[in-house]
Amino acid sequence: MARAVILTVFFAVAAAAASERSAIPESLDAALAALEELLPDADKAAFKGTDEAHAVRSQHFGIGRWIRNEWRLSNDSALARQFFALGVEHPDDMSGMIVRSFWRRLNGRPLELEAQASCYQRWWQEYARLKKDAQARGAGSYSPPDFEC
Repeated sequence: MARAVILTVFFAVAAAAASERSAIPESLDAALAALEELLPDADKAAFKGTDEAHAVRSQHFGIGRWIRNEWRLSNDSALARQFFALGVEHPDDMSGMIVRSFWRRLNGRPLELEAQASCYQRWWQEYARLKKDAQARGAGSYSPPDFEC
């Protein structure tokens, strides 16, 4: 737990320091190269040493938030268009794919972008189904899908 807090704080501080010197990458490859350059080696080593699911989840509000805000994933940037072409429309999903892909690159694993995109598409389809079912039952609330991407 302490390691997760340290990583989150670390990435948030590193991201804040980097915000003034980073341009919006135009592709995922450029985004991964930018993260490689912006983040200190010790932080990359700690991130790399964390299991994939935890690494991605723990950075949603750290480097993930910074990526969403600084790289303007909610706007029509070239980087966002690359994700739109994969069928990924939500900035949270885009930053999740960037963080996951960064972890995979650091760990020498294939990025599997199509599989990542497919997971997010399935998640949103399941979300829509759960919402529709809840509305049909007259329920005012419903649980999100029970899987993560």
